[in-house]
Order: sequence, then structure tokens, then C-alpha cells
Amino acid sequence: MFLPVIPVVGDYWVLYLDDDYQYALVGQPSRKYLWILCRKNHLDEETYKQLVEKAKAEGYDVTKLNKTPHTDPPPETEDAPADSKGIWWIKSILGR
Repeated sequence: MFLPVIPVVGDYWVLYLDDDYQYALVGQPSRKYLWILCRKNHLDEETYKQLVEKAKAEGYDVTKLNKTPHTDPPPETEDAPADSKGIWWIKSILGR
């Protein structure tokens, strides 16, 4: 079975990245999409507010931001695939 490789492209700006690479503010030049990314499950409220203010100063509509709820630590399930160097997602695409 042939699996075509379709390149995924996008124009994204890193608007802010903290010194320790723990969180980032990323957006599209069109200002249609905006993400606040964090390596941990929780971003303290003060840092979140600062990032929102930075995005607002860059012209992004921050009223559309939605926080994704996270648990600490993330839940583990019995049916979750064991990561075997990323092979599991290829098998899931092929239905195996």
C-alpha cells in the first residue's frame, strides 16, 4: 500500500518565547490564529495574562482564545498505544 506524503505548510510567527523554552506565543501573520503553548500541564495565571497582553499588542483578537483543560499528571489509559518510536500512528493510519 502506498501512503502519499503530503507536506504540511503554514506561515507562523513565534511572537514570544521565554528564556527557558517553557512557553511560547505563536500566531499567523493574518492574525486569524493564535496559540499559547506550554511544556507543562499548567501555565500560571500571571504568565498567561502577560502572553495575552503581548498578543493583544500585536493586534490579535484575544477574545477568541480558549483554554484547554488539563489534568496533572495527564490520565493514562489501558487502551493507549505504547509509543514505539512513532510507529503506532503509522499503524493507526493503516488500520492495524
